[in-house]
Amino acid sequence: MKIAILSRDRHSHPGGDLIQIDCTIAALAKLGCEAVYMDHDCSDADLAPFDLCHLFHVNFGWSLTNWEKTLRAQKRYVV
Repeated sequence: MKIAILSRDRHSHPGGDLIQIDCTIAALAKLGCEAVYMDHDCSDADLAPFDLCHLFHVNFGWSLTNWEKTLRAQKRYVV
């Protein structure tokens, strides 16, 4: 399974959310899943190869952009 983890620009400001995302990616890899961090600047087409989108950190403005891309790409998602 390929999972896109959608959040903010990784370099905009440091925070614990990045640690959580990186640990989630590592844990999913141990289960045989490929997870990739993608920021809000990714295109709709970038989501094409993924089976699932994980919308992370949904209490900020960039989350709406990520949500809209996920819906346009008709991907299953978790929040």
